[in-house]
Amino acid sequence: GMQWVCTTSRNRRGVSAAIVIKKLLVHVLCCMRHCMVHKVWMSHVDVVCSIAWALHWSPRSLSHTRMDGQCGVTGVTPPSWVAMTAMVAALALFSAACDGAPSTTSVLRRGDDGVVVGGSGTITTDLTGTTANRATATATIHRSTEQVVDTFTTYNASVWEYADQSMGTTDGCKVWYLKNHSRVGAPLSLNEGPGLQMLMSATPCRSNTAACNGAKMAADHLTAKASTLEGVYTLRMRAPYQVGSGGTYCNPGVYAYFTAGYVNSDGKWNEMNFGFHPDRDMNGTTVSAEHHDDTGGYHEKSVPIGFNYRMAFATFTITLKDGKIEWGVGQAGKAPQVLQTVNAVLTEPMTTRIILRTNFRDGDPGFMDDHVFEISHFSFTPHTA
Repeated sequence: GMQWVCTTSRNRRGVSAAIVIKKLLVHVLCCMRHCMVHKVWMSHVDVVCSIAWALHWSPRSLSHTRMDGQCGVTGVTPPSWVAMTAMVAALALFSAACDGAPSTTSVLRRGDDGVVVGGSGTITTDLTGTTANRATATATIHRSTEQVVDTFTTYNASVWEYADQSMGTTDGCKVWYLKNHSRVGAPLSLNEGPGLQMLMSATPCRSNTAACNGAKMAADHLTAKASTLEGVYTLRMRAPYQVGSGGTYCNPGVYAYFTAGYVNSDGKWNEMNFGFHPDRDMNGTTVSAEHHDDTGGYHEKSVPIGFNYRMAFATFTITLKDGKIEWGVGQAGKAPQVLQTVNAVLTEPMTTRIILRTNFRDGDPGFMDDHVFEISHFSFTPHTA
C-alpha cells in the first residue's frame, strides 16, 4: 500500500529527543490512518523510514507516497504537545481497528531456471491492475486465501513478474529473457480471443549476440508475485509451435512449462508442473506430469492425453489437496479427464511460473525459427477445509 524512497544523504545532528518523539508519533498516526483506509499495516520498511525522518534526515531524501494521496507530513514542523496528546489519544482509541491486519513483505528468490525475481507479497483479484482496486483486493503472501484470475489483457504487475534482461540456464540451457517477447492482449489463434503470446525468437540475438548476452534465442518467463499452496491451478493454453506450421511442428529445442508451484530454499524443494517437450511428446499427444515433494527425488511421467496440444487450446489443471496432486486436462465440449494422481506432501508455499525456454539435452539447438506459446487465461482457486 505504501511506497518509500529514503536515503541517508544528509544526517543533521543535535536533534532533540522531544522532536524525534513528536515526529515518530506523527508518522505512526499517519500509517494508522492508512491502515484504517486500506487495511494494510506498517511493514518493517515503513518503520525504518519513519525513524529516518524522525532523526531529521533531509526531507528531500525521504518520499512517502500513498494510493489516496500524500500523507502530508514530510518536511512539516511537528505540532505542539497539546496536539500530540490528542493524536496519542486517537491512536490508542483506533489502533485496535488494525489488529491482525496483514503486513506486506518483500521477497527475493531464485527461479527454477536461474532467474532472480522479486515479489511484492500481495495477490489481487483485480484484472485491470488499477491502483484503486489493488489497494483493496490484496491478501498476504504465503496465505492461499484469495482467488487469482488473469486473462492477460494487460501486463498485470500486481500478479506477475515478467522476466526482462536475464538469462535462463535450467538443465544447462541458455535463453535470454526479454519482456517484449511477451505480448498481452494479443489476438490468439483459433478464434480464442485476446490473451498472452510468448515468443521464442532469434531476434535480436542473431544480428547482435551481445544483445542476448551470448544466447542464440530469446523468450520470456513469468513468475507469480504471491506464494500459494493448496488449491486448483488452471491454465488454458496452446502448447508452443513453430510460427507458420499451423501447429503441426515444434522444434525439439523449444521447451515450455506450466509450473503451478515452485520453491527451492532452505533445503526444501517443492514443485509441480506440466512439461511440454517436443523431443519426446509423441507428436504433441503426451504431456509430462512432474513434481518434487518434501522428501525424495524428482518424479516425471509421460501421460497420453488423446489429442495434439499444439493443434488446439486446452485447459490444464493441477490440484494440490489433502496430500495429493492431481493433473487434469479438458477440451471444449468434452468432459475433463484426470491424467494422473499421486500421493505427495508439499508444505512450502510456492510461486507459479509460465516458462518458455530452450532445450539443450541434445546440445545447443542454435538459431531456430520463431515459435509461439499461447495462453488464454490463468486462475488459482484456493482449497478451503
